[in-house]
Amino acid sequence: MRFYTTALLFLFISFSSIAQKKDSLSANEYLFDFNMRYTGSEFRVAPNYQYILDYLVEQINSDSIHVHVRGHVCCGPAYRLSKRRARKTYKYLIRAGADRTKLSFKGYSDERPLIWPEEDEEAELANRRVDFVIRPRE
Repeated sequence: MRFYTTALLFLFISFSSIAQKKDSLSANEYLFDFNMRYTGSEFRVAPNYQYILDYLVEQINSDSIHVHVRGHVCCGPAYRLSKRRARKTYKYLIRAGADRTKLSFKGYSDERPLIWPEEDEEAELANRRVDFVIRPRE
């Protein structure tokens, strides 16, 4: 099980580096080097992501940063599902102790894909995700 989790983490980190190149972020923003992946229409926070989210909570509380949680889907517009993914993650961060004033969330549906066009299941998996934009808190 530990190998599986480590292998998945490596896969997520490699996909998130692609996102930094394609996503248009402001000069003072950066993408946290981690993406949460989903299968189908799932939107709950899986237990294997909780340790990295707990680490993110520590960073939120110790630094003067703001974290914007972004939900994404594949295969066409689904704003409700992307928002549910972002909101569940947002609520998890708050329950884990993150300062609510340092967080926000939004569902982006299929507006910001990592891989386009979605020609296979791997591309769809990459695009079904929650990611995190970090910016300095003003």
